Amino acid sequence: MIKLLENNLELKVRKDEVSLIKGMLKDCEKLFKDTMLAETERTYECKLEICEDIFLEDREGGACGGIILLAHGRRIVVPNTLEDRMNLCFEQELPLIRRGLFPVEK
Repeated sequence: MIKLLENNLELKVRKDEVSLIKGMLKDCEKLFKDTMLAETERTYECKLEICEDIFLEDREGGACGGIILLAHGRRIVVPNTLEDRMNLCFEQELPLIRRGLFPVEK
């Protein structure tokens, strides 16, 4: 939500997690508003809505859970699944992994 700074976002979630996520939407909206006010001293609001016609599939990284944020008529896509987060961590740690596998000889 912070990356996009949009007034409205759709959430693509797993079909079996729709009711769980629905129960969290108001808390997420409030936390976003409070965080942005504390960090920027400006009021930002964002309305979250769950996509009821499409759901997060295993092939999109949904096997382990998470969400995909959609904006601007679903043209902007921000994946935030566990698989995506793990891949991001892996990419960030690649230099350390390379140094461990291929130490520089002195």
